[in-house]
Amino acid sequence: MSANIVVPDASHNARVHRLLAEYSPAISVRLLNSLADGEKSVDVIHRVLVELKAEPVSMTLTAGVSG
Repeated sequence: MSANIVVPDASHNARVHRLLAEYSPAISVRLLNSLADGEKSVDVIHRVLVELKAEPVSMTLTAGVSG
């Protein structure tokens, strides 16, 4: 099972931690940046990884939107 979690800004930090604590390691998680929030979103994802002492398995840059 897998889940995509969009992380627009720091206000979503607690939600990401809660979802990971509740469902990980039973699922594979992708943290996705918000195109509308730009670099702020990317910075928050990096901060979450540091807080969790986690390392990304892969990083992919794709132009466009999902769906």
